[in-house]
Amino acid sequence: MRSLPSRDAAAKMSEYFGIEFTYEQVRAARKRYKIPNGQSGYNLDQIRGYYPPKSAAALRRRDKGLFKKGFRPHNTWPVGTVRADGEGYIEKKVQDISKVAHRVNWKRLSVIVWEKHHGPVPVGYDIVYLDGNRRHCSIENLALVEREIKPYMSRAGLYYSDPDLTRVGITLAKVKAKRYQKEGKEKNEKSKNRSASDSAKCEGGNRQNPGRLLSSCGGSSFSACRRSQPLH
Repeated sequence: MRSLPSRDAAAKMSEYFGIEFTYEQVRAARKRYKIPNGQSGYNLDQIRGYYPPKSAAALRRRDKGLFKKGFRPHNTWPVGTVRADGEGYIEKKVQDISKVAHRVNWKRLSVIVWEKHHGPVPVGYDIVYLDGNRRHCSIENLALVEREIKPYMSRAGLYYSDPDLTRVGITLAKVKAKRYQKEGKEKNEKSKNRSASDSAKCEGGNRQNPGRLLSSCGGSSFSACRRSQPLH
């Protein structure tokens, strides 16, 4: 039955079992259970996972269409190409290494210009465009700023088309960042001092009367008081 076409197999099965089998039923069953009909392109050995070795001529024909070592597609950008990326920044291809991240082969032109005049960009710093034009990469239009002040400039709208105003905006953002950092440190110190004062009050004032611990220690400091002065 394996070597018969599905139509002949349906007729034989109907005659043998006394039940009518259609061509579509046999064909669907063979496809579902991967039963060859003698006309398909695979055999039982291939179904079981065994593939006979190919001849040397067949291997040569197969390898003829594969990419050779060092092959580069025809649309590969050559080294030195300058183009705009999806965000509008101008980038330049500085090397051609296959199977690496995009940033390895490409570098923003603003960074290249800055490094040519001032050396490598330090860690934690970025290059900004003073006139807001990402395609204007002359050294006069570039400035080095700390990465942490860029959010302050964006939120306050301190990027201008006038380079002088943008320089002023950079100075204001630095002052604002320093002020926020100072206020954050002062707030943390006050919180620590308040927690220490509450803990000292709970330890000293309620040692004689533990039942008043909850009423004299407010809210968030109660758990700290319980750790420092257990109730008996």
